[in-house]
Amino acid sequence: MRSLIIAFLFAWGNLLSAQTTLYIAPGSQLVSDGNVQFVLEETDWKQDGSFVPGQSRVVFRSDQAVEQVLGSSSPAFFDMELDFVSGELELLQTIDLGGALIFTQGDLDLHGESINMGALASLLQEADNRRVYDSQGGGTLSITVSLNAPTQNPGNLGLTISSNANLGSTVVTRGHDAQTLNGNAGIQRYYDVAPATNTALNATISLTYFDNELNGVSESDFDLFRSTDGGSTWIPFAASQHFSAANRVELTGINEMGRFSTTTTGAFPVTWLAFDARWRNQQARRVAALEWVTGQEFNSDYFVVWRKIEGFTSGWEALGQVDAAGFSDEEQHYEFVDGDIGRGDAILYQYRLEQFDLDGSSQMSQVVSLRVEQHLDYQFQAYPNPARDHVNLLAQLPDKDFARSLHLLSAQGQMVYEKQFDFTGNVDEAVSVDHLPEGVYFLVLRTAQEQTLRRSILILH
Repeated sequence: MRSLIIAFLFAWGNLLSAQTTLYIAPGSQLVSDGNVQFVLEETDWKQDGSFVPGQSRVVFRSDQAVEQVLGSSSPAFFDMELDFVSGELELLQTIDLGGALIFTQGDLDLHGESINMGALASLLQEADNRRVYDSQGGGTLSITVSLNAPTQNPGNLGLTISSNANLGSTVVTRGHDAQTLNGNAGIQRYYDVAPATNTALNATISLTYFDNELNGVSESDFDLFRSTDGGSTWIPFAASQHFSAANRVELTGINEMGRFSTTTTGAFPVTWLAFDARWRNQQARRVAALEWVTGQEFNSDYFVVWRKIEGFTSGWEALGQVDAAGFSDEEQHYEFVDGDIGRGDAILYQYRLEQFDLDGSSQMSQVVSLRVEQHLDYQFQAYPNPARDHVNLLAQLPDKDFARSLHLLSAQGQMVYEKQFDFTGNVDEAVSVDHLPEGVYFLVLRTAQEQTLRRSILILH
């Protein structure tokens, strides 16, 4: 009965004018109890009060008009359906969506506003001739979901994420501003992916788009671009697969999420086939061995190996350079060994390659990671911390290694204690600190295998 009354009121309103408004005034509340369907024919939704949607569906229907959602309050819809023979729905206010946004026919213009989607919300039946777009720029659709070893297209927004890793709570945002990708115009679609865990993901993304979003870009040779600073700088990647008939481009081996979009830049001078990192024992020492393979090279000059150590350094550092093949249509195999391993505070080693062409331009590879499982090799403890009279040191070393020296350094780098070791096995040492001024100090243990273990302590009296 309630739905019939509402439909009657709308019909009565249509007798008065070609375009009417469902208006929820300030201090008023419209409550839906059950699976009520509101059908707004040639009718805007203006909300200055509140709306409790329940499990309702609001249908926006028009033969010719542009209907609007406006007002000072942000509506919270459950299901929405667009049924426009001609015309579209235009948002002049941000909305919340708890259920489905159903595209029977007609477009939705974000008009610079946003749609905040609940964890179970989704877009249904979106297609090239009935879709979300943004005439003003800055509008987005976003959803927060939990992704644990997913193969999932959150909210059916058009970005499928696959990984064996647990990404945790992940915010996926879709926007329609064309990004400028290293001087090239991108399509009118991008995605931001912000997971709780954003390292060593080894993920695959599959990005879909519509022909109406191509923005004049040819689909002939799409490449994917990623930005980790909100679109200020971009790193290009040759797409792993591109299905132009299905409007889908795919990239594998992604270890860090960010903002993604696509465009055509022409063939890269180097086609990447593989890039991997693994631990290796070399002359009784553990080293990081980097190996990569290219499928073809044109005008390639050299590779620079970059490293970032989580827990020890904050930025990327260049380790060395490897000459490229230059011109090749056969597989080329490369290797670089990082022997500067074993820093006590390091927990994750990350590597990437920068490939330079003969003209000086460059492109970045994906990031590969090696995690340090310290408890399997080296343990270095200092207690109590803070220390007053003395500090106890306990170092457990693998059988292949033994301690050489122990130093205690002030925060200014001055050595205040030193001891050399001439025995194998673990270290169990007590160091008197009652004569030292209060402050932060650093214990540095060096081993025969050139491992350096560090711990900080606070001395208080």
